[in-house]
Amino acid sequence: MKTSKNMDEITEAQQNDEGIKLILKMKSESNEKPKWEEISVQSKELKTYWSQWDQLKLIDNVLYREWISNINSEMKQLILPSCWKEEILKMLHDDPVGGHFGVHRTLSRVSSRFYWAGYKENIEQCCKRCEICNSRKGPQKRARGAIKQYLVGAPLERVTLDILGPLPITTSGNKLILVLTDYFSRWSEAYPIPNQEAETITTIFVVLVCQDSVADAVWIFNPTKTKGKSPKLKCQWTGPFLIIEAYTDLIYKVKSSPNSRDRVLHHDRLKPFIGNFNNWLQKSKDDLDEGDSKDPAVEPEIEKANITRKSTRDTKPPERYSPSN
Repeated sequence: MKTSKNMDEITEAQQNDEGIKLILKMKSESNEKPKWEEISVQSKELKTYWSQWDQLKLIDNVLYREWISNINSEMKQLILPSCWKEEILKMLHDDPVGGHFGVHRTLSRVSSRFYWAGYKENIEQCCKRCEICNSRKGPQKRARGAIKQYLVGAPLERVTLDILGPLPITTSGNKLILVLTDYFSRWSEAYPIPNQEAETITTIFVVLVCQDSVADAVWIFNPTKTKGKSPKLKCQWTGPFLIIEAYTDLIYKVKSSPNSRDRVLHHDRLKPFIGNFNNWLQKSKDDLDEGDSKDPAVEPEIEKANITRKSTRDTKPPERYSPSN
């Protein structure tokens, strides 16, 4: 307290305090704990003191609470009258010597000398209202999303991504590896990238979703109608065709033989071809594969990232990602 209080002032303050005077009177009249029926209609503050009857000690007409600290040392806490609460909190928290400590340290300083019903809540409110503390300290609790399990039921319904690097810059200018993993199949794809900008990431993601690129063999959806024959009895897919050029991530030029005309189709009309290729198709595919621009410096790292391919599923990825037959 800023000004010292003598025993007479403390006794008078306790006797005039609405929350203390009744328990003080009970304690001075008898050492036997009053029955619940006698105090059930009294205030919450009085009931708090009543529940600690054996810990309350009356010394020279001043009420104290015996308390054992964490270091097993017994101390006596003065039951503080309400009129001095703000003064004590200001002295132990707001004053320069108080240090503007947080709730726990302020609580420790107060409880080493004083006690009153609801003192923990009062200290918490004091720290929350302190303008100096709020201007210099962050929130005690930060909002976080609840952790939950996310279940998927189809390929590419949910995809995770991670970026490995930075690695030594290759001759192609790549220094990072983007790894995309499908939640459903656990299939991983790794791609060398020069940076981690949003445009670069989304472009690679579209490649993963489309799963079609130059030199891929595909079926094309080409339904035909024949008079007198049910469409369900006719083949809806024709192939194989070879993707020879990609105009965009969704538009491709395909060809089925050296003399056939080129066809430009949307990705929705394509699905991977799994089977035996004719001689022209195999040769053209090999030529296009050789011309594919890969980054040899990054290939070993990509192979490490794709090691899970050999252990997750026995089926090939095109069979999982392609449209149903």
